[in-house]
Amino acid sequence: MSQGLQTLRIAHFVETLASGGAEMLAVRVASRLAERGREVHLIVARADGPLRRWLPATVKLGDLECRRASGAPWNALVYFLSLRARLERYVRTNRIDVLQCHLPMANFQGLMLARRQVCRVLPTIHNEREFDYGGRGGGFRKPLRRAAYRQLIVRCPALIAVSEQARTAMAAALRVDGAARMRISVVPNGVPVPPRATPVERAAARVRWGVEGDEILIVGVGRLTAQKNFRTLIEALAMSVAGSQKWRCIIAGEGELRAELARMVSQAGLDGYIRLAGHVDDTADLLRAADVFCLPSMFEGMPLAALEAMAHELPVIASDLPVLADLVADGVGGRLVAVGDAGALSRAILEVVGDDTLRRRWGLAAGAAVRERYDLDMVVDRLEAIYGAILDPGRSEYSGAD
Repeated sequence: MSQGLQTLRIAHFVETLASGGAEMLAVRVASRLAERGREVHLIVARADGPLRRWLPATVKLGDLECRRASGAPWNALVYFLSLRARLERYVRTNRIDVLQCHLPMANFQGLMLARRQVCRVLPTIHNEREFDYGGRGGGFRKPLRRAAYRQLIVRCPALIAVSEQARTAMAAALRVDGAARMRISVVPNGVPVPPRATPVERAAARVRWGVEGDEILIVGVGRLTAQKNFRTLIEALAMSVAGSQKWRCIIAGEGELRAELARMVSQAGLDGYIRLAGHVDDTADLLRAADVFCLPSMFEGMPLAALEAMAHELPVIASDLPVLADLVADGVGGRLVAVGDAGALSRAILEVVGDDTLRRRWGLAAGAAVRERYDLDMVVDRLEAIYGAILDPGRSEYSGAD
């Protein structure tokens, strides 16, 4: 690695330290860069989220102490402008060379810095439906977001998409091709691959999560939102009760649909089968206890939760979205079903719950796929190649970053 890259000051910017996949990725990438001896900052509008505890002291935390105010529409503008000023001041004070932004608000803030040539900015596209992210894509917001991303392609040295599907969707939405499309580099999400749990560790985890005997534990992890579509999972599990009494399900996550999902569980008579666990700090412990992972999402970018489950050698039952087809491979690492089809999801659940050999074979294949393609170190290698190319456009390493 060149001396120039060794002295490069890198920052990742997310609005909060909530427990979403994009925020977790930023924490993990920043931490791994710091382990490699880089000067790396993690900048947030506010640092009171649950992921703060996972940030090592080697990463410099830039808490801008900027909070959203509810109420009148102009409060959003006041927040945006205040955040922009504080972010620019932090970047200038700490002489940041490269700022990688995550999610739309952070990307828009990055655009302001790129326009003023404060530093080199790398926006990150985390979703196939970036303009709808957070349920705020209606009205005038969607055309404004499109205009902003067109400017990002022009003014930033590169954009990073977490999957080929995310890049394709963004290019189609912006109606760009050729050289403009190639400015969107694909760097998939990555996860650290844990050592395989010993039988004693797995048994202890199952006790902690209340799993009895030979029960099959089905796990879902994600925000309780329409996108993650846990409604369909609950419907499918209601159909599965008659086919097997051996399973239970734990759904980890919080969100605006919690009350609705809890009502669905009670109305279906599944209180003894399904637990809404809320936010879980240590999802790795839950995954050690699990037998099957389920992700019935309506749309995705590159779901970190699925990658983590696969790293724990769990078979994955998921919606047949293109990005999930790339990850899971139907009949190899799990089973894919049509989006929103509760009947098909129920049949897939019964298939995997009823076959120990199948679960083990699919789980091993899922683990091998993560080790070969999505290990966190491989992802950080590719990001460092892009950072190096920004510092020195003649660097040959960049050719392997896409």
